[in-house]
Amino acid sequence: MASSTAPLRDAGINPEDLLECAAEFIHAQHWDQSAQLAELSADEVELLSRHGARVVADPAARRRLVLRMSAEYGVICADALSQQQAADYLGVSQSRVRQRLLEGSLFAIQHLGERLLPRFQFEGGQSLPHLAPILRTLGAEAHPLRVFRFFGMPNADLQDADGNPMSVRDWLISGGSLEPVLKLAEDA
Repeated sequence: MASSTAPLRDAGINPEDLLECAAEFIHAQHWDQSAQLAELSADEVELLSRHGARVVADPAARRRLVLRMSAEYGVICADALSQQQAADYLGVSQSRVRQRLLEGSLFAIQHLGERLLPRFQFEGGQSLPHLAPILRTLGAEAHPLRVFRFFGMPNADLQDADGNPMSVRDWLISGGSLEPVLKLAEDA
């Protein structure tokens, strides 16, 4: 078991924390692996697909999807900062962190009664440039995986000098302008 968790530990992630976060995610999503989803009609599948939903009918594929999502969420959560850690990192009071959470200029995940701040939004002792307007555009109710993927996944609309896709996070860190990111956030 130790060798299978070594990469997590090497990354500074406690496997038990990851497992707890993943379990909480599944519980919060009200996913029950034993429950069978009602069959959807072809029209319902077409309507959902047209609006961006990915309908996974195969139970084994659903289990793999839930496993991947819960693992991704677990890593985000297990690697996140507490409010005190975020305050220390930013060089501000915990009260200021709470204010920024309320005003929407920082993003937090609610986990077991505690707000955790994912690391993707921080760089160089501060929050990412233009974080507040991007978070407001994504919306306060945006799912944590959606927000994480928005900032972390390479996007063909944001390219470096060599034409390689960049993530929103890397784009902002490199000094990229806000306008194309806001357009992406509106479409997300």
